[in-house]
Amino acid sequence: MSVKVDHNNKADTLLDELFDSVSHSEWEALANKSLRGVQNVQQLCSKTLDELPIQALYADRPATVAGIVAHKAKAIDNRLSLSFEQTSNTNALIMESLQLGINSIELKLDRSDAQAIAQLTQTLDGVLFNIAPVSLHAGENYVKATDEMKNHWSNLGLDPASVIGSINADPLSKLVATGNLITDLPEHLQQLGYCAKELASQFPAVSAVCVNTSVYHNAGASPVQELVSSMATATIYLDALLDAGLSVDEAVRTVSFQVALDADHLQNVVKLRALQQLWLHVSGLFGAKPTAINIVAETSQRYLSCREPWINHLRNISAASAALIGNAQSIIVHPHNRINNIRIDEHTEIADRVARNVPIILEQEAALYAVNDPMAGAYSIEANTQSLLDACWAALIELEDKGGLVAQLLSGEWQSHINRTQQKRVQLLKNEQCIAIGVNKFNHSPLPEKPILEAIQTAISSQQPTNQNTQAAMTVQPLIPQRDAASFETLEV
Repeated sequence: MSVKVDHNNKADTLLDELFDSVSHSEWEALANKSLRGVQNVQQLCSKTLDELPIQALYADRPATVAGIVAHKAKAIDNRLSLSFEQTSNTNALIMESLQLGINSIELKLDRSDAQAIAQLTQTLDGVLFNIAPVSLHAGENYVKATDEMKNHWSNLGLDPASVIGSINADPLSKLVATGNLITDLPEHLQQLGYCAKELASQFPAVSAVCVNTSVYHNAGASPVQELVSSMATATIYLDALLDAGLSVDEAVRTVSFQVALDADHLQNVVKLRALQQLWLHVSGLFGAKPTAINIVAETSQRYLSCREPWINHLRNISAASAALIGNAQSIIVHPHNRINNIRIDEHTEIADRVARNVPIILEQEAALYAVNDPMAGAYSIEANTQSLLDACWAALIELEDKGGLVAQLLSGEWQSHINRTQQKRVQLLKNEQCIAIGVNKFNHSPLPEKPILEAIQTAISSQQPTNQNTQAAMTVQPLIPQRDAASFETLEV
């Protein structure tokens, strides 16, 4: 292959014009020469859980490729996720983490709403809300959380325009995670619109609504199921925001997306790119101007294994690097040795430290956040993104034909669909058609001691959601969090 360079030509030249063109058959012949154990590259082709083809060699990309709007932020938001426990301990941990490289705090109040909201000001004492965003997840009590935070910000005398953060009103995710809503969904949508309207007029840099698909992911959903859930949910919320009186651009700005990423680096990048293109298209149909999407990416809980916890760290690195490459704005890396809030070894301090440092290293040393959509133009990425987009549009049409997401959740069909996907994923592991190190391959290391395994099982049982709430206005079959490795660990207990 020769390179043709005219040093006297000062005009701009496309790099691919400097090289002789190579046909697909020539590439394939070269690839075949390097193979060991198989006859040709076609034997390396595979399919995703959504039955989408993954080729071994790509020689072209889709004719039409949508762009992704770049973020204005020049640095990644390294976020720490905490659950409300005890005010003094939580506040001390928040302040220490902000000094050690954490940029923002996710505070989950779902398990103890009333107590946690009443003590929010103590929990967040000392936080500079114009520098360190606080992301609240208050379950159904997002209205109370909004009012509490508005009062707190006002009492601090902060410039309202300088306050940054998110309230994350997301009743549908709460419904599928717990199986019930105390307040009916139509009323929740009105409350959601009210909160967003109040924040837009008083604290314009605070987002009100979150579309959190982590609950679907950790229950076993495929990328198509996650993205379909996100778009169906986001459309419902967008309608509610417009009904509340927000402009379409205000409504789009106040919606954020939270996704979980597993260890499949390629598919993670593709999923994030597809999410952005889907939302740009959907919001564009409402008349919104193209704008950067606020994505919070967290490492998966589903891929954690009790055996060899440091392998979970490698999975975290794969997920976090995909988050940066896929243009996520905020990243949450969960400690590799924490499963169901149980530490599976004694290395708590180092696990917390490396989880905190992974996004910092990937950003500052690997510079993965320096280029917007760096995978754009790569044939495999573009082709897989388009394939995923096509599957999502087809699945969205099918979902609407069946009455929409809410109807499918009420009937339990959507949950059953996700459960079947998880069963398929585990079966692929059992058949060794999919390899997970420390789970179905190189899994000779011992499991944690029996008391730890029993504590994990007890935590799972205590966290099991139920829809048997006599006061609930709306109930569905809840989505139960899964772990891919669980059945392999049970066999040896």
